[in-house]
Amino acid sequence: YGYPRDVEYFGDRLWFGGTRAEPQRIDASCTGDYTNFGRSSPIVDSDAVSIMSNARQMNAIVDMVPLDSLLVLTEGNEFMVTGGADKVISPSTIGMKIQSNYGADPDVPAKVIGESAVMLQAEGPAVRDLAYTFDKDGFRGNEISVWGSHLFEGYRFGRGIDHWKAPWSVLWFSRADGVRIGITYMPEQDVIGSHWHDTTGKWLDACSLPGRPDTAGP
Repeated sequence: YGYPRDVEYFGDRLWFGGTRAEPQRIDASCTGDYTNFGRSSPIVDSDAVSIMSNARQMNAIVDMVPLDSLLVLTEGNEFMVTGGADKVISPSTIGMKIQSNYGADPDVPAKVIGESAVMLQAEGPAVRDLAYTFDKDGFRGNEISVWGSHLFEGYRFGRGIDHWKAPWSVLWFSRADGVRIGITYMPEQDVIGSHWHDTTGKWLDACSLPGRPDTAGP
């Protein structure tokens, strides 16, 4: 059926999402046995699982994000994979629950920031986050680029979203015209702000290297 669009580990299973032949299909391995996608007879809870991300439109899966639950992002919808008691997923309890209808950019993978997923919207473009909320018992998000939408509209972006963890939490976007767009993102403090940084040349991609600042010692 072709190679999967995205691969993730979640719930001690290996997950494959979206192939060329079946762009809405998700398959997960047996529990703790990542190369085994078989099923017993009779079926047991640790067997492999599969499900389709069906909605009003046929939207291909473009990304999966492991958070409190597994989020499945398509070009038109965002889904949450559900399970049974204690959210344990098995062949008899797996389900898909739609969370929103914005759609994710197929060329820019989402980024996990703390307890949230940040994605570039397929149409816009706009930057959105998704985080679990107790009152909904699901995922809800906001457009975090709304105050800097002029920095995103009409431009193409590189292949990924980068994240500075310290000294400030900043999301970085590589704009194709050579401008670096940052969004200071601290949702727990209600701090979100966009800023741009001029550079020379054109951007394809960038990364943030982990490290700690030098500190004076004895």
